[in-house]
Amino acid sequence: MTDPLLSYDIGTVAVAGDGTTVTGTSTLWLTNVKPGYFLTIGHFGVFITDVADDTHLSITQWPGATLSGATYNIWKVAQGVFGSELWADVDKIVRALNANGFIVFVPPTLTAPDPSLGEENQTALQPTTGKMWVMSGGVWTFLGFYRGFNPRGAYDNAATYSASDWVSSSGSSYVWINPTPGSGHAPPNATYWQVLGSKGDQGNPGPAALLPIVPWATATAFVKGPPASFVSNGGSSYMCLVPHTSGTFATDLAAGKWGLVSQKGTDGSGTVNSVVGGTGLTGGNITSSGTLAVDYASKSDQQTGTATAKTVNPAHQQDHDSAAKAWAIFHWTGSTLVIDASYNISSISRSSAGIYIVNYAVGFATAIYSVQVSVEDGGNTSTACLALVTSATRAVGSVQVRFYNQAMSAVVDPAFAHFAAFGRQ
Repeated sequence: MTDPLLSYDIGTVAVAGDGTTVTGTSTLWLTNVKPGYFLTIGHFGVFITDVADDTHLSITQWPGATLSGATYNIWKVAQGVFGSELWADVDKIVRALNANGFIVFVPPTLTAPDPSLGEENQTALQPTTGKMWVMSGGVWTFLGFYRGFNPRGAYDNAATYSASDWVSSSGSSYVWINPTPGSGHAPPNATYWQVLGSKGDQGNPGPAALLPIVPWATATAFVKGPPASFVSNGGSSYMCLVPHTSGTFATDLAAGKWGLVSQKGTDGSGTVNSVVGGTGLTGGNITSSGTLAVDYASKSDQQTGTATAKTVNPAHQQDHDSAAKAWAIFHWTGSTLVIDASYNISSISRSSAGIYIVNYAVGFATAIYSVQVSVEDGGNTSTACLALVTSATRAVGSVQVRFYNQAMSAVVDPAFAHFAAFGRQ
């Protein structure tokens, strides 16, 4: 039974008598109809010459009466589908298939080509095995295996091998040549394996290793070897050419008992004129020119406090959170305020008895920082007092400190006051 001719009949059509245009309703002609298909409505039929869109066809002149809402069939005629040019191509392919030498493919279920196929000198190939045959005298004749080698690694007695599989075994390599796949046949079984590469013979022992170089010494037995004795003398190295017991090196060398291996180079000379070092370095015993540099900690490094390979210089030592950003020792003489020692203090003023304003040369980043004040006994009648920081006056550039008597009933001037401030600038 042949395949039935396919048709398309979705929707309805309208056409005028002797007309050349067909109008469709609920039709999808663009994707289902091609020029050359055959349209039939009732007992009449015409060829389709063009497909305008999904609902309009161009046809040869309609031979029947005017129709509307009619059912129809469009037959997918092969000639219309392929066209004359494609039919010509198909004819070329058929002639090529019938030409001598075209390959007949053998399915994996057969062990040889079908004897009813093929012509004289035509070849047959089984891709799954790589087997190839040629038709000679009306009979398929096996030529051999024509497929690339398939590396399988070291031979495995439990593995199944097929033609062109190659393995390594005991230093040699083998390829499976038996037409039938199999396992359990270890190389070098010639029924199944052919040698690809044989393991080579054991090579001859190589020369002995060189003896280590030792300082030349007198009254020592040296050998030519192999391995020969090697010595160093005067910065050069030598190999023994004649076995001997050493006497004087210069005499032995002149007698040809030693061969020069490497010559001592010429000693260099010159003067180091200057050493260029990074800031904070001092020169030492430098025997070559260059520039020394130090990776110094920055203000940020100091404040982070985690770097382990940075050098701290005086410019940033105080930036660490543990360092005082300002400090001072001061006292009131009764008529004059004296700053005995200080750091980062621009001035200290006395507002009134026991009330002092400390001003910083470099202020803090914010008004949140720590102030420590203490007093020193001696030098004034108000020797015992308490020091307090007035929090409301703590600013980035200054702070007020007060000193009270022990009863906290009055402010008094201390004998000596000690001041320190900690924070970030």
